[in-house]
Amino acid sequence: MALNRNHSQNGGVLINNGESVLRECKNVELSFTDFTSKTDLLKGTKKGSVYLTPYRMLFVSTNARDGLGSFMFPYYLMN
Repeated sequence: MALNRNHSQNGGVLINNGESVLRECKNVELSFTDFTSKTDLLKGTKKGSVYLTPYRMLFVSTNARDGLGSFMFPYYLMN
């Protein structure tokens, strides 16, 4: 999991070489429940876009003032 490492200054998503976007979903609301975190960045509901690649899920926030600009989660960590 990585926070704020997968978006550009203009709000776009950063994709690794050799990786492709399989699906893009805009106007998504992301929230975490039953989740304990050491940071307040993941608290509350976040609005943005989700990108699915063959290896990971990426979320890019549409709110420039929110501390969470992007969130990346590899599939192998999900259960």
